[in-house]
Amino acid sequence: MGVSDWVLIFTTMFLGAIAIWGDRIKQAIYPPKMTVSFDEVSPYCHKTYYRSSPPFEEINEPVFFFRFQVENTGASRLKGCEAILEQLWTYNSAGKPQRLHGFNDVTLVWINGRRPSTDLNPYRRDFCNIGHIASLKYQNEKESGRFIDIPGNRDQQLRFLFELAEYPHSQPNCLLPGKYAIKVKLYSENTRPKELWFEIAWSGKWQDNETEMFRELTINQISKLE
Repeated sequence: MGVSDWVLIFTTMFLGAIAIWGDRIKQAIYPPKMTVSFDEVSPYCHKTYYRSSPPFEEINEPVFFFRFQVENTGASRLKGCEAILEQLWTYNSAGKPQRLHGFNDVTLVWINGRRPSTDLNPYRRDFCNIGHIASLKYQNEKESGRFIDIPGNRDQQLRFLFELAEYPHSQPNCLLPGKYAIKVKLYSENTRPKELWFEIAWSGKWQDNETEMFRELTINQISKLE
């Protein structure tokens, strides 16, 4: 074979390798990167309404949503990012956190369609729901059958309900008034996991105004408890 034949062979092999391994090579050199931000102001946390109208049952009830943002600040696509609620901690009367044992991993959902995972192109962002508080009327009429409490008072109190892809029947899925901490871990196909911790303090009181409501329920990003 002549030089031109060898050039053709190596060129074909090179192009084939690029076609097969190009994305992995690009991601190795220019990986995606998850950057998380949170603040208890809109658009992270805000008041909206559950609404429906005839021919369906007419509903117009306020609800507060609480969520964090994930942005891909890397140079390649972030694939299949999941947010898994892995641990739930309660604070006792002395202010000491205690892990709730037997709490299994559950998947939080992303906004716009309650998606269990999201893909992000470079410099795109998405919001993941932590939970919500609906009006007492809506909770009593629409959500009360779903609640599984941490042992405590079940009188007519508002609950902070986690936003889950599925609601298991074997463990708590909501918070009564009190102080808590949660561990959320972000997983994707092509980045290392990222661990988040949030502290939640909840008075159980409803306020119509966002500013006042965010004094009744505060969420802060904290360092790990373990």
